[in-house]
Amino acid sequence: MYGDADKPLLVFLHGGGVSGWMWLKQVKYFNDYKCLVPNLPGHGKSSGGYNFSIKDIADKISTIIEG
Repeated sequence: MYGDADKPLLVFLHGGGVSGWMWLKQVKYFNDYKCLVPNLPGHGKSSGGYNFSIKDIADKISTIIEG
């Protein structure tokens, strides 16, 4: 997480072949928000052996948001 934990949440999701690093320059401009920048399963530091499913990813992100 980046930014102010007491502010509204912004979620930055990346596309295939990249990971959360692609948003690092953008989140520095949103310090008036709480920013979630996950590495989606199967990408970035969580790569390897993951069978990608949009529904599964949506469920995981929803769980994080509801936290």
